[in-house]
Formats: sequence, C-alpha cells, structure tokens
Amino acid sequence: MCGTILQSKKQIVKEKFEAALAKDDGISLWEHSVGTLEICNHLINCIPDYDSDKAWQLRLAAFLHDIGKLDLGFQEFINKESSNPIKHEKQSLNYKDWVAKNLDSITEIIRYYCEITPTEPNFEDIWGFIVSHHGIYYLEIKDDKWKVARDWTKVNTADSITVSLADLLWRYYPLGGAVIFADLIHSAYLNGNNFWNEIKKINTLECIKEKIAGRCQILVLEKGVDRREMISLDVMKLLLLN
Repeated sequence: MCGTILQSKKQIVKEKFEAALAKDDGISLWEHSVGTLEICNHLINCIPDYDSDKAWQLRLAAFLHDIGKLDLGFQEFINKESSNPIKHEKQSLNYKDWVAKNLDSITEIIRYYCEITPTEPNFEDIWGFIVSHHGIYYLEIKDDKWKVARDWTKVNTADSITVSLADLLWRYYPLGGAVIFADLIHSAYLNGNNFWNEIKKINTLECIKEKIAGRCQILVLEKGVDRREMISLDVMKLLLLN
C-alpha cells in the first residue's frame, strides 16, 4: 500500500512539471529538470570521493532549480499570453511549502535517475542554489522569514542568514557551479539528448576542464544565450574549473 501511495505522489510531481513549460520552444519543466539532474549527477560522479551530503544537496537543487517556472505569470509569459516578463528565480520560494510536502516523492524521483542513497536535505543551501543559479539573486532568512534578495549593499549577516552564489561556489568547491553548468549544458542541447555525446566521454575533473567548459561556452554563444547567463558561466568557471 505504501509503495502505491508513493508512486501516486511521484506521478503528481511529474504531471505538475510536465504541465509547465521550461523553454519557449516547448520543452517541459519535467524534461529540463530531469536533464539538468542527470548532467549534474554525472559531474558529481566525476569526483568519486566528493562529500555525499553535499552531492545530495546539488542533486536536489539541480532537479528543483527552475521550480519558479511553475508560476502562472511566468507560464503566461513563456506561452506569449502576457508581455510581462517574470523572473522565475524570484518566484521560487512560493513553492517552498509544496516542495516540503512532496519531498519524499522528489527524493524517490532523484533516486530513480541517480541510483544513490539520499542524505538529510540542507534547505538553506538548496534554496540558495535555486534562487542564485542565474547569478542575480541570493537567499536571505531573517526572523524565520525567507526571501529572494538582490541588493548586496543591504546584506547584514549579523541580523540575517544569507546564502549567495559566491558562498555556495566556495562551500561546494570544486562542484559549486555544477547546477549552473548542468543547466547551461542542457539548455544548449534543447533539441535532443545529444549532450550525452559530449558528457559520456568525461570521467574526471580534468576532462570537465578540457572538454565541456569550452564546448559549452561555444554552444551557448551560438544559441544566443543572454549576457546574464554568460556572466554566470564565467563566474562559475573561475571557481569550478581553475
């Protein structure tokens, strides 16, 4: 009975993600989230002795990185039903309770694709990755209130907990940029799974440096990815790949 209930809940998560677009060319949030997860998992496996707790946070963050795209306003914009652009990172925390409610199902989905044993989630870091994965925002927690913040001049660590991209890049070194990198790689190969032609050749951090970084940068430039994502890639490369 418990297995049946969990399977039903997993289907609810999948259907919710399948019903939302991640990209304006018809790629669903489910396809993009799973693809990003699989690439991130491969990067993690390039370093066999990488900390298992940190690896689990990266996997969760990779699957959930675009959860803000569930936002109705974002879906209307990406479906060209509205001209009001929505920053999906800013909408992410609206789904914090939904993620907590469906965490068992999300965990089982990640276990299915990654075949690993989960550890205890660190939600501060996971949501930090989610809100900061385009390099614009950071997570701030003050008086138990969570918010997506942007104005760095107002950061006061004495009064609040802040989790920025810079914090995460260093804390999860050398894989602090894995979520960003996996997102960019999957976005560069939206028309199929041919990213595995590049990914499957890689089994060490050195291979990531030599093969993926340069190739990914060329591909995102060819696809016309905006400067915001190029800045994220540049920053990530400085800390992940050097």
